[in-house]
Amino acid sequence: MEPFFFKSPLTRYYTKYFFKYKEEPPLVVRMHTNKLFLTFLGEDHPARHATKFTYRIESQEQSGKRKKGAVKVSANTVIADAEIEGLGTLPIRAGVSGKLIETNSLCDFSSEEAYIAVIMPALNKVQSVVETLTKD
Repeated sequence: MEPFFFKSPLTRYYTKYFFKYKEEPPLVVRMHTNKLFLTFLGEDHPARHATKFTYRIESQEQSGKRKKGAVKVSANTVIADAEIEGLGTLPIRAGVSGKLIETNSLCDFSSEEAYIAVIMPALNKVQSVVETLTKD
């Protein structure tokens, strides 16, 4: 086992979960120790090879620690579309219910550490959000 201080921040501070919606490929959802959730593409998700990635919902101006003015999304809300050669357009869902804090529109999604969105659920709903996700 490698020492704690050699682990990457993603493995050190985030708990890894998976979000599965019907027949779509699973998304990786990571929960930070501060209860913020980040949505990632899975390791073998076809959208990693997308030719074009378009957000349907962008993060908006928000203020304060409660993020007043942020867009509210549910776990099944489609936040982006990925165009893939041979497969067409694949919807990318939020994976977690809460306020959409940030979207990552400037990143290369073929990287394992490229997140799609940062979502903040209500603090009293964090446990119910975690229960909707799978650990394996």
